[in-house]
Amino acid sequence: MLSSNPSGEIGIKSILIAYDFSEASRKTLRHSLAIARHYGAKLHLAYVVSSIGYGIAGPEASRLAAEGSQRDMHQLETDLLKSGELAGLQYEFVVREGNVWEQIQLIVEQKRLDAVVMGTHKKLKQLEVQTIADLRRLDLATLEDRFGRYGLRLYELARGIDNSEVVPDRPTQSISAEDTFEQDVLLSEMEPMIRKLAAHTWAASRKESRIARTVVLKLKTSEFKILTRSHTAGSPPASCEELTNIALSLLQRLGLSQHQRFRLVGVGPEQLLLP
Repeated sequence: MLSSNPSGEIGIKSILIAYDFSEASRKTLRHSLAIARHYGAKLHLAYVVSSIGYGIAGPEASRLAAEGSQRDMHQLETDLLKSGELAGLQYEFVVREGNVWEQIQLIVEQKRLDAVVMGTHKKLKQLEVQTIADLRRLDLATLEDRFGRYGLRLYELARGIDNSEVVPDRPTQSISAEDTFEQDVLLSEMEPMIRKLAAHTWAASRKESRIARTVVLKLKTSEFKILTRSHTAGSPPASCEELTNIALSLLQRLGLSQHQRFRLVGVGPEQLLLP
């Protein structure tokens, strides 16, 4: 769903791009980056390894396909960072395995996204669908046969049917600051970055009427493996220094070698509540 501000202007806080490395999805990605930058929205770029063909080939083929997809997404992220196209944007790269349409719908529901941009086009192209009018010409049985239970969702959306509740000013679920590096960074070198992110998070939290007692530290490797640690205190952090100290203590709780490398680090309070 899209939110709107008091002036009636549409606002987008989060966007999902379904990506498949096709030429069509590359063009769609460029447009989506511009949209995210315009609205200051967080970008979620998802690639789903289809379970159909690889499931038949066996678990080893599925595992190799997933590993290859992780490498491809890592290279895409590196290329976009080098070109500066991700500069100033909050983003997350996601790789899932399973039915493409079901996984996309699951991501949307889990992350409560505002907009979905479909960069994948192969199945729709096979059905000669290029516009919404083309999609409306297909009956429900055909869509469910090709896209499973997501076929009903496509059928409804093509006809403007959406029974989701409209939330004009949905409250922020969390405030966080993240930094993605062009090269992997040693764990031993993380402290200055965590201090900077904690300061950004503290400044952002001062604009919120709600408070949070839980502080989360997030780390991600170049293979998109995510590691988090959290701390919930009896009362919310009372200063930037206190927030920073909690984040640094979470770093110590990781129990990892100082030679471990990471591609992303994030700091933020979660579970915002009214005081």
